[in-house]
Amino acid sequence: MSHLDLPHGSVAAFYGDSLTSGFAASSPSLRWSTLLCARRGWMEVNPSIPGLGFVAERRDRDLVATILTADPDVIFVTLGANDLRLVDTRAAEIEAAIDADLARLRAGAPDARILVAMPFSSLSFRPPQLVALEGWLRQGAAAVSAVVIESAGWMAGRSDLTVDGIHFSDEGERRVAELMDAAVSAA
Repeated sequence: MSHLDLPHGSVAAFYGDSLTSGFAASSPSLRWSTLLCARRGWMEVNPSIPGLGFVAERRDRDLVATILTADPDVIFVTLGANDLRLVDTRAAEIEAAIDADLARLRAGAPDARILVAMPFSSLSFRPPQLVALEGWLRQGAAAVSAVVIESAGWMAGRSDLTVDGIHFSDEGERRVAELMDAAVSAA
């Protein structure tokens, strides 16, 4: 079995924000994570919350605990875009939160495959805040032997695949599912 060749019935957990929760999909069954799981025969656990970041909108929300309770075989970390506006003022806190969340996921699911996706965006440029965040995600991923999915440019310049320039339309959800499926196969 290759690194990510998981059998049907494997549990796939998704740790993300509105872009993983299917915020703008016309049905939860059409969000990219659900399409990916259907394609691969995996059972989906997706507690993703719109607005959530490693620091942004955390309050008392503990999605890591929810994910670990599901005993996942693979964990997709697709969080971070909502922290971009905080990078200039709370950089150390964001970096520490990334490291802490990834360490908790690894400790709580030592045999799970962890994939850390770079933040999705339809922007065609890369602001310095995004470059910094991607660096912290890569470092955190390396520390827990996670696979990095270079997904930042997948939707660049493709606002036509969104409903509002940010959130994926059904067509955008399908496109991300296809790209993620290919990335999983290549991992």
